[in-house]
Amino acid sequence: MHATSRISPALIVSLLGTTTPEVLAFWASVDLDVLGEPVSWAGPAPAPVWLNCARDFTEYWIHQEQIRDATGRHDVDAPDGVHAVLDTFLRAVPYTLEERPRAEGTSVAVQVDGPGGGRWSWRHDGEVWRPVQSEAGRGTVVRFDAADTVWRLGTRMFSPAEAGRGLR
Repeated sequence: MHATSRISPALIVSLLGTTTPEVLAFWASVDLDVLGEPVSWAGPAPAPVWLNCARDFTEYWIHQEQIRDATGRHDVDAPDGVHAVLDTFLRAVPYTLEERPRAEGTSVAVQVDGPGGGRWSWRHDGEVWRPVQSEAGRGTVVRFDAADTVWRLGTRMFSPAEAGRGLR
């Protein structure tokens, strides 16, 4: 932190102007469908390269959102971008639930209302949690009033108890 304390906002903008096209060129040059390095919060196994790309997108998006919060410029998010961030973060649910095995057919769903929201579901197949199109069987639906609560929970800006206030 001390080493960068004298970097001006103008220099940061200039650096982003230089590096952003390079990052975009890199992602355009790789096969997004092959397996690559693990994404730590999504599990220890190799992950598709597109998930690493999505992780980069969430980093940019989250920092922009933090700047919007600090400057009072809310509600400028495109719902598609918000949905992409939520979809990326919710890829961690099976890994998070891994230590909580359940009977085969048990399901969990996350419902996020509002712009950019959606519904994500997983079912335990007796061995692991797998994403499914819809939850059927014994299960739980966790419903959030807004995407804001979910991405803040995913970035640890909210504790689970604080996020619980956004539950219905």
